[in-house]
Amino acid sequence: MVLYQDNIINYFNGIDVWDMGYSFSRSIDNNHAPALNLIVSFCCISSLYNFYKITSKRRFEKIIIFITYIMLLGFVFLINTRIAVCSSILGSIFITLYKFKSSFTIKQSVLITAIVFIFIVIFITLFPYTIKKYTTVSFGNMDKIGKLDEVENPEGEIYNSLVTRISIWKSALDLSKRNIWFGVGASDGKRKLFDYYYETDQMFLFKYKFPVHNQYLDYLIRFGIVGMVLLIIFMALPLYIGFKLHNSLIIYYSLSFIVANITDDFLIRFDGIVFSCILVSFFGYLYVRNQDKYFLKE
Repeated sequence: MVLYQDNIINYFNGIDVWDMGYSFSRSIDNNHAPALNLIVSFCCISSLYNFYKITSKRRFEKIIIFITYIMLLGFVFLINTRIAVCSSILGSIFITLYKFKSSFTIKQSVLITAIVFIFIVIFITLFPYTIKKYTTVSFGNMDKIGKLDEVENPEGEIYNSLVTRISIWKSALDLSKRNIWFGVGASDGKRKLFDYYYETDQMFLFKYKFPVHNQYLDYLIRFGIVGMVLLIIFMALPLYIGFKLHNSLIIYYSLSFIVANITDDFLIRFDGIVFSCILVSFFGYLYVRNQDKYFLKE
């Protein structure tokens, strides 16, 4: 907010709102905003999880961790990628409900709801474009799926909109049917998709060479149904571990990563592969540690 004041001013006025988050992300080793925000979102929910874990006797630590949670939630809103924002809000509710599932009082429910509601109201008051972004901007021109060239000013109207994503996914799904079992190969996925844009006369998509931005469809194109099945197994593993350990943070991570890969393809990125594999390894260690048969008893 200090270094990118022009972006902040534009954000207040609803001008190129996406650019602030991307400028901030690029300043950190040229990061991709959705990838950075996914990590920030996980850190945010981890803070809330730790806040609930610390005993009330360690009051100072609880205050510091709660302030950290609020700051990270604010960062998620500032970077402003849709999935991470929704994931953080729903994750906060999920972690809270899971923590107090057996002893949740009406007073606690009202307090937590009030805190989240007040934060959202303050943020929307400061950045009123948020409402527009998550309504008309995101869901406009839905009648133009697969026909984006009919939009008069596609760069200005639909470049980052949902209708563009769905048009890409429709093309990816149609292309995958040609090599449904084993796909087109790891190295040919993007090129084949761009060729399909040209073949089907979707010049807007072809001009900007839009990738799939959906991990499941990306694997379906590259590796067919076989690749899709293996991907689902990899995605479901931490969810299984979370349920077995009754750990709300692991369950949240798994659900968040599953959903995030619907609108992006983090497993073709180095940071996405490392982020997910390190966490799955930690979760696997926790699972193995809880199985007595793997350890010698004293």
